[in-house]
Amino acid sequence: MRRIVIVCIALVCCGLAYWLISPLFIQRELTEDTTLTAEQQAGVAEAIEAFQGEEGSKEDATVAESTEMLKKEMENMEDVVVVESMLEVRNDIEESVKKVEEAPVQKDVTAADTETAEEAQVIASGEITSIAHDGTGKVKIISFGEGKDTILSLVDLAVSNGPDLRVLLSKNTQIKSAQDLGEYIEIDKLKGNVGTQHYIVPDTVNPAEYKSVIIYCKPFRVVFNVAELSA
Repeated sequence: MRRIVIVCIALVCCGLAYWLISPLFIQRELTEDTTLTAEQQAGVAEAIEAFQGEEGSKEDATVAESTEMLKKEMENMEDVVVVESMLEVRNDIEESVKKVEEAPVQKDVTAADTETAEEAQVIASGEITSIAHDGTGKVKIISFGEGKDTILSLVDLAVSNGPDLRVLLSKNTQIKSAQDLGEYIEIDKLKGNVGTQHYIVPDTVNPAEYKSVIIYCKPFRVVFNVAELSA
């Protein structure tokens, strides 16, 4: 009988604990983040697109270099005609793919929008990695120029839900636990565990000094996810 009473009390305590903690759990998919102004949103979008374009250009340059080396190696061989034909077919396929890609949505922009977008650029980026819990996504630090806002963007974020998750910036790398955080600042509460979201970095913070972005469970001091930044 005593054992049954103890079990019942334990179940009640567990239920009460869950009832108290569950409101802290972040289980939210963001479909729209209204933190930024229209000008900032345009700047962030163009900065990320430009950054991805630079990454793509590097890949294209590597492919072009490899192709040129292949042609030089085979220029004295009879198979060079076959190689060129294959390259032409590949180029035709790439052009066909580009034609069927969805065209980007166009919108009317003002002179202020254009000026802000031109100033915005990605100054650091990283990939979300899993530590205590699974997570994926990209991190972009976007500067709008000297004396203007710096934005921390979590792009295509998908992480586990948890109680009172926070977004941190740390000066350390190779962070696996709370003991590894070193010198850090808290940017804000995580807005949602799924979806692209943006945070304004305080003016007093120099982003160049920080090496990692952390998704951190504050009540239990658990590092959920980390993205190490590189310029």
